[in-house]
Amino acid sequence: MSQRSLRDRVRSQSLRAGSVRVATGLAFYGASTYVFLAVAARVLGAAAYADFAVFWGLVYGVGLGAMFPFEQEISRRTALGREHGTSEVGVLRSAYRLSGLVVAVLALLLLPVLPRLTHTGLSESLPLWAVTVAAFAGLAAAYVSRGALSGRRRFGAYATQLAVEGGARLLLAVGLATLAVASPWPWALVVTVALAVAVALTARRGRSAVAPERQVPLGELVVAMAAVAISSVIAQSLVNLGPVVVRLLSDPADQELSGRFLAAALVARLPIFAFAAVQAVLMPHLVQAVVRRDAAGFTRSLRSVLLATSGLGLLGVLACAAAGPQLLRLLIGPDFELPRQDIVLLAVSIALFLGTLVLQPACLALRQHWPAAGAWAGAGAVFVVLTAVPLAPLLRVELALIGACAAACGGLSVVLVRGLRRL
Repeated sequence: MSQRSLRDRVRSQSLRAGSVRVATGLAFYGASTYVFLAVAARVLGAAAYADFAVFWGLVYGVGLGAMFPFEQEISRRTALGREHGTSEVGVLRSAYRLSGLVVAVLALLLLPVLPRLTHTGLSESLPLWAVTVAAFAGLAAAYVSRGALSGRRRFGAYATQLAVEGGARLLLAVGLATLAVASPWPWALVVTVALAVAVALTARRGRSAVAPERQVPLGELVVAMAAVAISSVIAQSLVNLGPVVVRLLSDPADQELSGRFLAAALVARLPIFAFAAVQAVLMPHLVQAVVRRDAAGFTRSLRSVLLATSGLGLLGVLACAAAGPQLLRLLIGPDFELPRQDIVLLAVSIALFLGTLVLQPACLALRQHWPAAGAWAGAGAVFVVLTAVPLAPLLRVELALIGACAAACGGLSVVLVRGLRRL
């Protein structure tokens, strides 16, 4: 066996082994998320769950969009440090400071927005503001931590953090259900508490061995993070802010649509949980190929993941076409029904979105941060334009999601090809 063949085999096995570890924690995390949301839906009822859906959309649209770039960029920088034998401590120090500033900015921006979104006064929207900002802070701590774990290839600790977060959610949900808590805000606080517990119990595992420390000025990290943040905020807003957009487009008498949309989106998004195990492991391998200027290895890793992702997306569409309404009733309950067409259209948008989850880290590994941000900006513009089409709120958002995700896939593919030419 040639040296190149042996190296390729070792990398492939490492990618699979890391993916299996993360998948183990992610499987429990994903299952616990669905159980948590299903229990919340049944205890709260359609009206209160619609308010919870707005919280969930803000946290995992705006909040996750703002914080997920920390995982991607910290993973990339930590993987580079691993190749050069330097510690990630300086990177983490700057990242935690910057993420705290981001949380503060988001908290201020939400204050004038929430009253309009909830059709209430400022005082009535304060509970939603408080639980949302708390969740933003929890996400900041979690995603900085996960970036370091991923970059150092500590996939066991990464999986443990996911599993602990899921387990904490389940335990707290059982307590709230037992007490029949009908307010959405204690359920929202569960998200923050679970994140805090998971980070606290796994942070020690994320520390690397003693190594030279490279200081990262906050300004340098801001410049790099700005492009990633633009990409991530738009991406996560597309996949998670649907309930909020439906709420804005719906008449006041039809506000429960946002809760039903979230319920259907959860069914359509099942493939994302399966793919996320690969996504956490992919970046360090691509960065390693870039550092060694191994274009062939980079392309092979990317091609294998893209093929698996395409199959996963197609499987999700077929499953929703065959049994979407039945899965919705089984997972969430009989009060959250939507026609099969709506669930299938959401599944199509998710299948396209899965492609971007492969292309985006590949572009970042090639240091194509700003071109990738441009591709996502174009996708966001497509979404805005399509939501202006005079159709029913659900159909309008579903078609806008498909168009935007397709535009993102096309734009990122162009960026990737250009980046590979320079490798």
